[in-house]
Amino acid sequence: MKRIILLSVKPKYGALILNKEKSIEIRKIFPIDYRDKVLLFITNDKNQYLYRNASGVYKVFKYKGANALNGHIVGSFDCNDVEIIEHFFNVSLNQMDTQCRHTDCYELKCKARLTIDELNKYLGDKKGKAIHISNVEEFASPLKLSQLQLFKTFNSNDMHNLHKCLTRAPQNYCYVVWR
Repeated sequence: MKRIILLSVKPKYGALILNKEKSIEIRKIFPIDYRDKVLLFITNDKNQYLYRNASGVYKVFKYKGANALNGHIVGSFDCNDVEIIEHFFNVSLNQMDTQCRHTDCYELKCKARLTIDELNKYLGDKKGKAIHISNVEEFASPLKLSQLQLFKTFNSNDMHNLHKCLTRAPQNYCYVVWR
């Protein structure tokens, strides 16, 4: 058993990650030196419900049904790099889009599946983290939060420093014990 990160994502971004259409996740807060497995938790959004169809493709719908994957851990991915992103915040939106066509920014927004407007709205004038996603694995059966143990203190690797089980999803991420 080891300590890894449980990451909460909205259903639409969960579908993009699980369908391997999104290879970078943007966050305001994430440990810059983290290189390991990340568990993917789908949030309980009242307007978006994640489903897996018979062909194995993940889709988002507005209506909740019995097979919705919201509120579950549906898979994992490897975090093989975390970059600080900051170089384009002092540029206006129009200039940024033009500049980004020839720089890393254009690639970043394509891999993150975000527009420059969405990126700026989310990060504002703050630095962000670009989490590089690889080796996406979907679970045959989604896990419940109660199947994981949560670390009591943020920076501890001590396996004796555990809560009994996770009872609610993290706002962003948290460290949990994994097989």
